Amino acid sequence: EEIDQINFVKLLLLYFKAYDYKKYVPTHEIIGHLSVDRREPMKEHYFRTKIIAELRDKGVIIASKSTGDKKGYKLPANPEDLYHFVNHGNNIIIPMLARIKRCRDQIKLKTQNKLDILDKPEYEHIKRILEF
Repeated sequence: EEIDQINFVKLLLLYFKAYDYKKYVPTHEIIGHLSVDRREPMKEHYFRTKIIAELRDKGVIIASKSTGDKKGYKLPANPEDLYHFVNHGNNIIIPMLARIKRCRDQIKLKTQNKLDILDKPEYEHIKRILEF
């Protein structure tokens, strides 16, 4: 995984410096490059969870865009690139939190507040966000 992560960052640096720092590199293109000399092509799920997510968890800022004709990943070159990353998260996180809240509210209503699906310690952050 670490070698894949390093190779991915090298690929983004190559695109940033040698080609066009404004260009988002499509997922299929990145996976194609990272799949060279592999027995089997890299799976998209592996790419997103073990490369992109892990690097972001380690503090590597990777801009992404999932709409329009410029879909893909890149190293951020300006504030707009950073906003694309935040917008991507916003389009996923806010609807998901709204779904969790609706589910929680329905369960609490139907159980007369006897069951709160967010009462487990691991859900404390979500609970605080929803009650904010």
